[in-house]
Amino acid sequence: MGNLVKTVGPAEAGKESKLYSNLRNLIFSVRPFTIIETGTYHGTGTTASICNALVALPNLKCSFYSIEVNPLHYAISLENLKRQRLLNYVNVLHGVSVPRSVMPTVEEIRKFTDGTQFPSGVFADFPEDIRAAGYYAEANFPNVPEDMLGLCLENCDYKPDIMLLDSAGHMGFVEFKYVLDKIKKEMYFVLDDTSHIKHYLSKQFIKQDRRFQIIIDDTDRFGYLIAKFKPE
Repeated sequence: MGNLVKTVGPAEAGKESKLYSNLRNLIFSVRPFTIIETGTYHGTGTTASICNALVALPNLKCSFYSIEVNPLHYAISLENLKRQRLLNYVNVLHGVSVPRSVMPTVEEIRKFTDGTQFPSGVFADFPEDIRAAGYYAEANFPNVPEDMLGLCLENCDYKPDIMLLDSAGHMGFVEFKYVLDKIKKEMYFVLDDTSHIKHYLSKQFIKQDRRFQIIIDDTDRFGYLIAKFKPE
């Protein structure tokens, strides 16, 4: 059923340095006042890369928010960032990125990941028979706060400069759709895993929407994309 290709699990699907390098270059160019990231994980990937870019710009007053839903990953990220002396450069938030009302159910995840929406070769995590349950479990923490993206956007008056979306595979397009019409100024989206179900549909949306200008579209690893967004 479907065309999806099993990959290594999300915790193992590390990112190559090309994304980090282009992300740092974007920060050096834009000199952002607000950066929002989802998917902190252990704080050693893009989170650390963004922090290191901010370290290199000591005169820049930037608020960097990174969102992690998993309590264990949240705790590990704080320890790792503290050990790297980067914790002062990021506000790691513990909670669900979107309102629970827009989070997909197990059945909705099953339909989304059955392969019918994707061409051959698009990647997914977990064997097919446990895929929906596996993805659901990645973000199913009922006792943590919700809508951290909404909180971050409210804190910057819905005017972020850079937003990096890199949560669980079933949440990428959900997060993208949730924030899109809330943004009030020109900014940049960074989407990780565009050859993966996480952001394959986000990329197709961007390619067809005149509000976007694609800056970088790279197939490295599971693909990533940087695009300028200008609200109408």
